[in-house]
Amino acid sequence: MSVVKINIILGFIVFTMLLVLKAYSTQIGDYPQQIETQELLRNIQEKYQDLTPISSDIGVLGDKDNQFSPSPFADSVMFYADEEYLYCIYIAQVDSSLERGRVVKKDGDTQSDAIAFTLITQPNQFFAYGFEASPLGVLSDYTLDTSFNADWSWNSDSRLTSTLSDNNWLVELRIPWCDLRMGSKAPYTLGVYVSRFCYQGKKSYRYPYVQYTSGPFFFQNGAQIIINNPIGKQGNFKADAYYVAIYDSKENRGNIWYKNIGGNLNIKPYSNASFKISIKPDFSDTPLDSAVDNYNSKNPPQIAENRSFFLEDYDLLAVSSDLWYTRNIISPIFAGKYTRVSQDRAVALVFLRDDPSNNLSNGDFFNALGYSRTFATSKVNINLYGRQNDDFHNELAHASFSYRPLEPLEILPIVNFSYMKQDSLSSMGYDAGITLTNTHSDYTFWVASELTDTNFRADMGSFYNQDRFQNTVGFFYDKPRNGFLSRLQSNVQWQLDNTLSSGELMSSSGNYSQLVYLDNNNYAIAMETYYRAEKFQSQLYHPYKATLGLNWLKNSRLTAFASVSGGKEIVYSLSEILPVINYYGVIQINLLEKLWIYYNLTYVRYSHSKLDYWDPEYNLMNLINNIVLQKNIILSQGLSLTNYNITMKPDMEYLGNLGYYLNLDWNVGSNSHIYAGYKSQYSHYSIQSDNDLITDASNFYLKIQLGF
Repeated sequence: MSVVKINIILGFIVFTMLLVLKAYSTQIGDYPQQIETQELLRNIQEKYQDLTPISSDIGVLGDKDNQFSPSPFADSVMFYADEEYLYCIYIAQVDSSLERGRVVKKDGDTQSDAIAFTLITQPNQFFAYGFEASPLGVLSDYTLDTSFNADWSWNSDSRLTSTLSDNNWLVELRIPWCDLRMGSKAPYTLGVYVSRFCYQGKKSYRYPYVQYTSGPFFFQNGAQIIINNPIGKQGNFKADAYYVAIYDSKENRGNIWYKNIGGNLNIKPYSNASFKISIKPDFSDTPLDSAVDNYNSKNPPQIAENRSFFLEDYDLLAVSSDLWYTRNIISPIFAGKYTRVSQDRAVALVFLRDDPSNNLSNGDFFNALGYSRTFATSKVNINLYGRQNDDFHNELAHASFSYRPLEPLEILPIVNFSYMKQDSLSSMGYDAGITLTNTHSDYTFWVASELTDTNFRADMGSFYNQDRFQNTVGFFYDKPRNGFLSRLQSNVQWQLDNTLSSGELMSSSGNYSQLVYLDNNNYAIAMETYYRAEKFQSQLYHPYKATLGLNWLKNSRLTAFASVSGGKEIVYSLSEILPVINYYGVIQINLLEKLWIYYNLTYVRYSHSKLDYWDPEYNLMNLINNIVLQKNIILSQGLSLTNYNITMKPDMEYLGNLGYYLNLDWNVGSNSHIYAGYKSQYSHYSIQSDNDLITDASNFYLKIQLGF
């Protein structure tokens, strides 16, 4: 490792220590004095006396994991409403087991106790809004889809007040009606779930008691609250404009200044409809992508999306990243999005164009249309995707039908058709499959088949398995227990891949994983093993691997995971199978509630004694620091490293990548921010004795965003 690289990593560590010192000087104070529950109730009644109280049947919260065991806390829940807002009030009893967690950005992982309200405005749409409060006043808002996947990119103008005393925790949540997809006229009926999560012991209590495995019935069985009075105007208008100045400090580019002006316009003519247009969307304040393992991958690795524009309403547009992979979009010059959700149907449309001046883009147009319709026991999805430029276009149509003849049984057939034309060549292809899932309280069993012909193309996604006939069978078991052994999770899956055209075996793989939680879920033992028979370059290989991991989850101040793996893997660049050992570690530290540190490290070593032109060692590392300087000022720092040598000629080698990120986010008002930071990306390219890091990117930036 070069001196330059060592100095950068040491600088990162020194800066981290400075953040620690800052955290010590900005720590959060102690609880206020003790407040009796009855006094809190009187205060709430006086504060909201001019509003309409809403009756509800919220009863005793129960353990959502067992056959109903009541919460040990005697908590109180109240609802109020006026024309503009819904008010959700929760008074929680607390004791020494309360975990206050840490202060993070909105929607961040607080690692704390939590109070949550789940609101269902369209019970037949299988769609819900979630609002989660932490003791230190961090609000998370999100939406839930039919698979209970949370869309954290959804944001409301909700306001949270969290007040702690020695024996009570008061949560006051104000939700604008205009942020919710409501019906057209009074009375309005909402389904509500109220939840409390206790970090110590990892226990969740909820009312009503309906397990997540209940599928659509979860959305249809919430406790009802009824709003008899009309609510106010549901439409709204939001806009923001931004100015970005970027200083490119890479010397061979002449230290160039770049400027960018753009903005976003979001119009909601109704509470259930939204239209958004963005001019020159800017991602300068988006953190660096985490380093991913691409050292020995047959296909390009998928990188998680972290740009907010593409995350919003993703569930309405995408059924799979194979068909719609937004990281194919590099730097759009404009983008538009329309969504509308009613009682039993939803529609979403997005269109955009990549910047043709970007070297990584061809100026492609991307578009996607999603439509869904729900019935009592079924749901239909229809999606259209497209990608076009001057010399090429690819269109794809998707249709799926989810049918539940019985509550535990789901039948899901899918079909996809594609059309591609490039210059004078054109082709049509298809992909089709069916999945049967049987879900019970403790286990889920599924079987699936999928076939794809040779000409199927999804260039707006990340699909690489043409000419394939795939069959899968799987079983998942999840059982909470009492005592020291607190939970068991088992997963078994077998998959068989053959070519569709000839029936030739391409791969056969089996995987078994086991999680054992101990001592009220404070510790976990992870075990996994897999075996695969895979054909590559006309030769059949038999890779296998076994993994043993230990997870420390006892408190929010320190969580850690470490694992070791061993076996044999295919090295695709060598067309060989080699013994391999893999070490992986993660540590997350929460200091004084305002500073958290996240480190992960991967080390891989292959055994090969014959080659001197291929490096058998590989390192991957991600380091992230976050500190809350003030309630509205957050400083983030990140470093990513991949490190390996590939000698291409006797006098040339390439040594991984090193990326660095520093960002200051100052929230100066409603949707108004000032961002300042630095991003760099280095690669090591040496010729004989040259041992310097070569800078691929080195940018200082200032971004001013004003909300209206």
